[in-house]
Amino acid sequence: MHSAAMERVKGARNMLFGEVYTHPAHFSDVQPLRLHSNPALMIAGCFAFGILFQHWWQPAAHVVLTCVLLLAVAIWTVAKAPRMAWPATAIAFIALGWATALLRPSPQDASLIPYADALQRKVEAVVTDSRMLSTTAASKLDDSEWEDEEAEGNVREVLQLKALRAEEITPDIAVMRPVSGGIQATLGSRDVTQAVPYLPCGTHVELTLRMRPQDRYRDPGVWNYADQLQNEGITIAATADVKQLRILPAPSIPLSCWFQRAQHWSSNRIGALTVSPWMRYLPHVMQWNATDASMLRAMLFGDRTALQRNVRIAFERTGSFHLFVVAGVHIAILMAVLYQFFLRLRMVPWGAALITLVLVSGYAVLTGFGQPVRRALFMSAIYLLAMVLDRDRQVMNALGVAILGMLFLNPDSLFEASLQMTALSVFAVGGIAVPLVSRTIGPCANALKNIESILLDVHYAPYLAQLRVSCRVSGRLFTGWLPKRYDMPIVQRAPAWTLRMCLLALEAILGILMAESVMMLPMMVYFHRLTPFAAPANLLALPLIGFVMGCAIGTFVLSLLHPLLALIPAAMTALSLHGIGYVVRTLNAFHGADMRVPSPLPACVAAACLLWLLAIFLLHEHRRKPAWIGCVLAIAAAVILVFPSRPVFAHDALSFTSIDVGQGDSEFVTTPEGQIMVIDAGGPMGSRTQNASSNFDIGEEIVSPMLWRQNIRRIDVLVITHAHSDHIGGALAILRNFHPQELWISVDAASPLLRGLIEEAKANNIAVRRMHAGDVAQLGSMSIIAESPRAGYKNGNEPQNDDSLVLRLGYGKASILIAGDAERDTEEEMLARGLPPSTLLKVGHHGSNTSTSEKLLEQVQPQCAVISCGRGNPFGHPRMPVLQRLQAAHVKTARTDTMGAVRYLLHTDGSISMSALMSER
Repeated sequence: MHSAAMERVKGARNMLFGEVYTHPAHFSDVQPLRLHSNPALMIAGCFAFGILFQHWWQPAAHVVLTCVLLLAVAIWTVAKAPRMAWPATAIAFIALGWATALLRPSPQDASLIPYADALQRKVEAVVTDSRMLSTTAASKLDDSEWEDEEAEGNVREVLQLKALRAEEITPDIAVMRPVSGGIQATLGSRDVTQAVPYLPCGTHVELTLRMRPQDRYRDPGVWNYADQLQNEGITIAATADVKQLRILPAPSIPLSCWFQRAQHWSSNRIGALTVSPWMRYLPHVMQWNATDASMLRAMLFGDRTALQRNVRIAFERTGSFHLFVVAGVHIAILMAVLYQFFLRLRMVPWGAALITLVLVSGYAVLTGFGQPVRRALFMSAIYLLAMVLDRDRQVMNALGVAILGMLFLNPDSLFEASLQMTALSVFAVGGIAVPLVSRTIGPCANALKNIESILLDVHYAPYLAQLRVSCRVSGRLFTGWLPKRYDMPIVQRAPAWTLRMCLLALEAILGILMAESVMMLPMMVYFHRLTPFAAPANLLALPLIGFVMGCAIGTFVLSLLHPLLALIPAAMTALSLHGIGYVVRTLNAFHGADMRVPSPLPACVAAACLLWLLAIFLLHEHRRKPAWIGCVLAIAAAVILVFPSRPVFAHDALSFTSIDVGQGDSEFVTTPEGQIMVIDAGGPMGSRTQNASSNFDIGEEIVSPMLWRQNIRRIDVLVITHAHSDHIGGALAILRNFHPQELWISVDAASPLLRGLIEEAKANNIAVRRMHAGDVAQLGSMSIIAESPRAGYKNGNEPQNDDSLVLRLGYGKASILIAGDAERDTEEEMLARGLPPSTLLKVGHHGSNTSTSEKLLEQVQPQCAVISCGRGNPFGHPRMPVLQRLQAAHVKTARTDTMGAVRYLLHTDGSISMSALMSER
């Protein structure tokens, strides 16, 4: 009995660290995927299919009736035909998933919408989330090095509020009315001497707010922060002054707020160690700085609010940003280390598992107990308990249980990237890498354990027994070359130990390669990235991350007693963290470390998923031939995803698309031959900055996805009309993501953004061309003529609207006049030189009254016009007189603030057609 118990303990320990422990004679066995061994996976798949089906087909009455019929059919089938139990169960869970998605409560509440009229109103609310922000300078142009970003200006706080009462204002009276709904409010102060207090979750407040509906960029295929907030029940944006804040007594604090407060407390404890006076006694390389603290706060407790943008980008470019997402890796490492520790204390397995689950659950609370942490804890706990109960450890089954639980609680999580990436990574490791290792190098690595025991040789396959004998002979030969005092068993085991370490390293490499090949899909779909160095980065960083977590948690615990006790683990944490940073920075510096690509075609995604599923099933079969076919299919799936797709363009027309970038400008033109010109790239100006964070780059988040949606990888020309931030702010991202052959500008102005853009272009061998009136160019069948600024025009001061590069694009009898921000003086100069008629006019200066004069419309005679402006912008663009002049001239006018992105197709005969892209989805 004692021997059997020890075998179970050894098996449990080896399993938790990724090694399959069975009887030696069956090391190469792989369990086939069957319904009876993985029922939860099948059930979760059916449940998810039901949610998808409801997402595609939503008539409520039909759905309810169909669900009832499906459940009735399933019950009847089980009763009358027991052999059909599995199909009936599948039908039942499809119906349950369908019904769960249909009956989920809507997070949106429309009762606050009538109050979102930008008037000042008093609102009573409860804080549900808060984070402090600093008004920072513009992001650095060079992100190759990590530097601490100093805060400048006033501190602001972004609050998420659950409204309780709102002030209803009439001409006669103002009264507080009960309401419900979510608000995201930015709390600040115009007085730099007045501090903005931190308001923890659960605080009951009264604020005077200016509320407006959450706005979004109306571009197809573009992720919107407002959509995420709306899914969380937040539909209103607001601003408030701290002088008009009143904190009210709170009746009670919700449990979710206690989780957030725990995360905030633990994160602040880590940050406080950075300024501890005891830290200066350590050597400089072992001291924590602000960057180290921000990384540890993200790695340990999931608090990424202080994470510098340069650090985030470097980890994203090397495919290792998951280190900052407290979820599967962190929970699994901590659970494995704790369980192993308690087993070595000679605790019984169930006792060790129970204490491990309690401690890991406490750690999960300190991270805020977010959904990824809950999912990882749930799946890891199921896996650990199944192992303790001496059940077959089925990774896929544990994944199925976790997914089923998460989808039942929140059906919308099926469409979230975090759940999809978790599922794919487990499928890659548990479904492809583990059986592949078990069929190749895994048996050899396992056979090299207990090499000194000759009696175990008979239990292995002949080739494994021969390997053990060869290693023992090699050990004796090895000691024969050494002095006699080294002839001892531990030295004789050195060759076997060295070979086993190499094989285990190969196992890790194989697992990471399989995981990265599968993770290509979400990386391309959600982040438009291919990270060739993700595998080496993770291979070098993952062994250190476990050590970092152990040292950092030890530092955190000891710092609660006294900061002096935490010095030694803090020094070890800093050294290992700097090692991870060095690895990531080195790989990030390589050319091609980060490749930006369009999303794969839907057919390629479907084919890759099908091939991966076939590979998983074949790799779990007993026969060798299907297993090798599975390996080929897994590789073929990755190749299909990177198969280049042709850009989408009209073969018989010139395409002009105006992108909704808020209060700014960005357009792109595609010729019938496939050449692409991007004109301006938007930037931070106007009232809409989405998340009020300097991390938001409109070129990266809005303009680039619009181009990738057209399968565009490279562009031919990037045009910057002038150096105002709402035109050039996103240009650096476009330059880096699409590597144009040429950069066209008008004049040099005293603009750091323009200087940085020119330097970046020269560093990447991109030709910089300064255009003036009379300059001509040709792009495919499209002719290009510069109409302004005049030759000899210079501006060495701040950028001006009249710096704008005005272009006229010709295609047969059709033409486009792109006016930039040119004002009346520039228009009069162009009119004096003579402007030919144009089919389409990109209205100057967002529809300002300083542009688009009657004389211009009279001479240009456009059939259509488009105005790029932001909804509710503070300048009142487009101005009513401009709209009236366009209407009087019988010009069909489109606006990005109301219609979103619009596209015009111009044909050689001079005809033109327009479509709003959001209506085409």
